[in-house]
Amino acid sequence: MISPTRQRFATIGIVALAFGALVLGAIYSDNGGETNSPYIVGGTSVNNDSAAVGAAAPAQNNGQTPASTNPIDGFLPKSGTASACLEPIGVDLASGFGARLTINGKDIPPEDMNLVFDEDGNVRDTQSAERSIGHYTFEADENCPNGPLVRARDNLLEVCVYRLSDATQECIFRTSNEFDAA
Repeated sequence: MISPTRQRFATIGIVALAFGALVLGAIYSDNGGETNSPYIVGGTSVNNDSAAVGAAAPAQNNGQTPASTNPIDGFLPKSGTASACLEPIGVDLASGFGARLTINGKDIPPEDMNLVFDEDGNVRDTQSAERSIGHYTFEADENCPNGPLVRARDNLLEVCVYRLSDATQECIFRTSNEFDAA
């Protein structure tokens, strides 16, 4: 039989361990969907699927974007293989986000993209006769799929997403989309 003194020490030890575990659990637990880090890692999409969230992708800012937001609604063209020479190539974003595009390692300058600019030269996420809200796209050149940007096979569109409210246009989400043009 255990002596009453040892029993008290054992009880105090168990209570102290339980309290410590409770404190650590509160510190490191999920607090109602909010995390201590407001970021998640962006992922890669292949063949015009929506962006996969959770797969690691190297990026500026550690490839992170706010956890409650996947800014990519889809990739364009939505028609799939062989439509890249006929339809705009790019990304469809949620409201409040902008994108920089790179195709096969070549940056697409904003002036070559289908964008609307304000009088200060800043991108405006507005609709025009040629542009839908949230679409950050460019047109393949007339020699597609044999032009300088878009190849017949194995094209890689890289997307750097930023908040339109951020004048520095710092990437908060980076992903890519592989597609064939022919």
